[in-house]
Amino acid sequence: MELKIFIGKLEAFTRKFEDLMLRQVNEKFGKDLSADIAMRVREGGYNADGERFSPYSKFTLAKKAAKGKSILYKNFEDTGDMWRGFDSLGTQKTTKGFTVRLGGKNNYSATLITKNSVREGQSIIKPSEGEIKFAEEALQKRFQKELHNLFTNG
Repeated sequence: MELKIFIGKLEAFTRKFEDLMLRQVNEKFGKDLSADIAMRVREGGYNADGERFSPYSKFTLAKKAAKGKSILYKNFEDTGDMWRGFDSLGTQKTTKGFTVRLGGKNNYSATLITKNSVREGQSIIKPSEGEIKFAEEALQKRFQKELHNLFTNG
């Protein structure tokens, strides 16, 4: 392959890859990451460091017990509206790769996430190192697939 052709293919790949990855990071990896975080918190009450969040207040415990809801750990779930509104809000290209912004996709969810995070003294939607590593590995595999496709299919 001539150098000019190779450089042209590489430049085309770079443009295609950036556009593709911005969409896919947001649509696939961002949504998967938000789903993993929600599942970790909802099903186990664990923060990003693998520790349980602080216990519910006595009032909240009594209220949840009266409704027949689980009180074994804090999962910040009452109606489920906050978690249904939690999602990937957008993606930006950075000098180091991509940044995914997570949060409430509506005002109600965003407000609850903020209030619960402030009350807890830490972000309740912070991804764990394992969740980030998993997303990075998935992105790397996708990158390798796209690179392979570029040079085998033209």
